Amino acid sequence: MPVRCPPLKTCDKGNACLPCRHFRHRRHATLAQYPDSTVLIPRTHANPHGHHPLGPGTFDLHLRQWLTDIAVTDELGRPVKVTPHQFRHTYAT
Repeated sequence: MPVRCPPLKTCDKGNACLPCRHFRHRRHATLAQYPDSTVLIPRTHANPHGHHPLGPGTFDLHLRQWLTDIAVTDELGRPVKVTPHQFRHTYAT
């Protein structure tokens, strides 16, 4: 299942945008572990086929770690704050 993202030029008004390549990388990593998964980030326990997503609190924790790992910054090089709610405003969801 391909992940569709808006072009980076649609990010404006000071909103942070994650490049599509990071969503694609996450999707490929999930599919490598769970070939039949339909979620972007599956929970790691009691989920043999990867069909169940992480819970909200766990997702937030993993999101913060992921953003740190991929070093998402604004145009001045400062780390950006991205919340789970912001994903509702993208084409990636």
